[in-house]
Amino acid sequence: MKLNFSLLLILSIVISQHTFGQERTTDEETPDVKIESSTLHANDVLIDIYYGGPYLQKWFAEATEDISDNSNKSEEIYSSIGPTGLRAEFLAGKRFGLGVNIMYSSYKVRYKELTNEYDSISNSYSQTNYKVEEQYHRLRVIFNANLHFNVAHPQWDVYITGGVGFTKLYGSRIVNSIKNGPNQTEGEDYGDLQAFPISGRVAFGAHYFFSDHIGLNFETGIGGPVFCGGLSFHF
Repeated sequence: MKLNFSLLLILSIVISQHTFGQERTTDEETPDVKIESSTLHANDVLIDIYYGGPYLQKWFAEATEDISDNSNKSEEIYSSIGPTGLRAEFLAGKRFGLGVNIMYSSYKVRYKELTNEYDSISNSYSQTNYKVEEQYHRLRVIFNANLHFNVAHPQWDVYITGGVGFTKLYGSRIVNSIKNGPNQTEGEDYGDLQAFPISGRVAFGAHYFFSDHIGLNFETGIGGPVFCGGLSFHF
């Protein structure tokens, strides 16, 4: 995935350099043309793909496990995806847009768990070491409004954004390939773990366009990834 992202970024830079090279030639031939303060106009569409961090939920889970005294668990291994996402915006005016932000993140932890089990035949307890995998997934969908600032440089777009939507957190537990482990029903998941399904985000961000159609995006905020960045497409 990282290799595909890098190849896409390199291809975008090559295409944009060719495009801007043509645009600079045109500007030199017509020096009296007034350059606008932004590449954005009413009825334009912006699409951003991004990857962010840090993954606070995974960090909190690791930190909580480190301070807990659970001698039954061993060989814990954490892995994660995201936060990653897709943003789409329609500019109702040159400075104002409406959009949607879809964010996804997940992490899993694998460990061994020592369990005492009662044997009714021998009327005694024995210890069994289970291989456990817990998975957690979070999906956020935020409907937002964006305010774009008047920036003098035509390749830059700076904005603030805010919105509300919903969030869903769900997970599962697999013990020796049987979901939810011993003493629970096979095949069941944790289900929805989100106590309050409403989510929101407030952020400050920017776009830098290599050409009229391709660029980079950067954003920092709360309610999702603290920092994120990726590729942008302008139509």
